[in-house]
Amino acid sequence: MGGLLALDFSVIFCNGTYGDVMLAAAVDVKVLIVEDDPSTCDMMVRLMTRHGIASECATTVGEALLKLEQSNSPSALILDINLPDANGSLLIRRIRREDLPIKVAVVTGVSDPSIYEDLLQIPPDRLFQKPVNFAQLVKWVQE
Repeated sequence: MGGLLALDFSVIFCNGTYGDVMLAAAVDVKVLIVEDDPSTCDMMVRLMTRHGIASECATTVGEALLKLEQSNSPSALILDINLPDANGSLLIRRIRREDLPIKVAVVTGVSDPSIYEDLLQIPPDRLFQKPVNFAQLVKWVQE
């Protein structure tokens, strides 16, 4: 893992609240979290930050697509499948079609993910069941 730079500043979380956090920006790891629940998204960003992983949130597939177009590609994508504007598997399809160097983890509360036919055709790199074991999620991102 690259060197770390710690900065103390205020951030705006996905739900619009402000908070002072210690940001540890990893030089070579960036995660895009695609999650429509603001509190879950905020918690995941804080978790990644505590482990020196830069991350940002998108709450819809459309927002995630814009972020993929506008910024440096993340090294990992943590994805909820049931999103308000589209099925999250569209993001996996685009990443695979364009051969982007982004690993993808799907986080789902569905006990049988095989009901998502798209996930069988274009599987993610990793599947995490809710409730998520966050130690395993962070480890996967850092691999």
